[in-house]
Amino acid sequence: MTEKKVQLKPYPYHDGTPNENAAVRSIAVVKPECPMDSRPEILGRDGVARPNPAYTGEENCQQKYKINSQGKWDIEKCISLGHDPYHFTQRRTVLEEVTDENGYVVDSKTRIIKQKKLNVIRVTDNIRVSSRQEVALALARGCKFLEEFGYASPCEFRSCSQPQQVQTQYGKYCSERHARLIAADARKMMLPFGGDPVTQAQAMEEKEQILETMNISRVG
Repeated sequence: MTEKKVQLKPYPYHDGTPNENAAVRSIAVVKPECPMDSRPEILGRDGVARPNPAYTGEENCQQKYKINSQGKWDIEKCISLGHDPYHFTQRRTVLEEVTDENGYVVDSKTRIIKQKKLNVIRVTDNIRVSSRQEVALALARGCKFLEEFGYASPCEFRSCSQPQQVQTQYGKYCSERHARLIAADARKMMLPFGGDPVTQAQAMEEKEQILETMNISRVG
C-alpha cells in the first residue's frame, strides 16, 4: 500500500523584495518562542512606559526552562503548560468610522484585530556572512521546517517568498536564475558590473551569458 502524499499549503507570508546583487541563500524555519510575558509595562522608543499588550502575568518558559546560554531551552515543558511557542499573535489597530446620510463622520471606533501567525525566521547559509552552521544550530535550538506545520517552504534566495520549483546542489529555488546567482556566489565568481550606462549595458549582457551557461546540477 502506497503512502498518501500530504498536500502542503502555499507559503503564506511575504518576506520582502529579493536583491539580485546580494545573492545569499537563506532558509525559512519556524522558531520557538514562549508567548508568556510577565512584564506589565514596556518602554517605547521615546522612553515612556506603556501597558504591555502581550502581558500574561506568567513567567516566560525560555527563562524558566533555560538549558544553556546558546539559546537552548526545554520547549516540551512549555508546550505541556498549554503554550504555543511556534506561533505568535499579531495585533493591528483599525479605525472604523460611522457616517450619516450626508457622509459626515458622526462616530468612530477603534478595533483591535488579532491574527495568529507562525514565528518564521530566515537562517543564512552562506560562508561569506556566516560559518554555514546556522541552520544546524537553529534546529538544535528547536527550530522546525515549515513542512512540519503543513506549509511549503519558500525559495531559498534571501527575501524571496515565491514557491520552490527548482532543486539543485545549491538549494531549492523558485527559478533557475535564483539558483544560478547563488551558485555563482558559492563558487566565489565575480560577475560583471558596469559603471556608466554604456559599460553597465555591456556588463549586464556578459552577466546574463555567464548565468545562462552555468551548470547548477539540477536534481529531480
